[in-house]
Amino acid sequence: KASDYLKKPVNLRDLQTALARLVRQGGPPGDPVARAQRHLGEHPERPHTTASLARDVGLSERHLRRRFQEAYGKTPRRFLTEVRMQRAKTLLRTTRLGIEQIAREVGYSRLTTFCRIFKRSCRLTPSEFRAHQGSSGDRKARVRRRRRRDGRK
Repeated sequence: KASDYLKKPVNLRDLQTALARLVRQGGPPGDPVARAQRHLGEHPERPHTTASLARDVGLSERHLRRRFQEAYGKTPRRFLTEVRMQRAKTLLRTTRLGIEQIAREVGYSRLTTFCRIFKRSCRLTPSEFRAHQGSSGDRKARVRRRRRRDGRK
């Protein structure tokens, strides 16, 4: 970030403040590519562009894409899509949220975009995925649901 740089000539008080901030943060920032990957993984619901991500970690877009590909075997965009799809699958399996709400939760403002990318990723629509998960789930859970439905314990 631009605010992390000191202007020359360096004022002793500014230098001490900057050093104190770095010590509080646990030392100097780590590898910018790892920071980018961590940021995407922790905040998949936010709108991300390669340009904004590169700016945040202090690299050019091209350099970030190249280094990210070398480190993780995929581009930042593909990594973000995979994180979003994993999170969507978890929400589809474990909640009763609507498909549109899940799309928003994982970072897609348009339902059609989410459904298209989900189907490309999983070969099922989100609704089909949810239905398939329910039919192939835990046997004991199905028995419990059946018993509850029939009024038995």
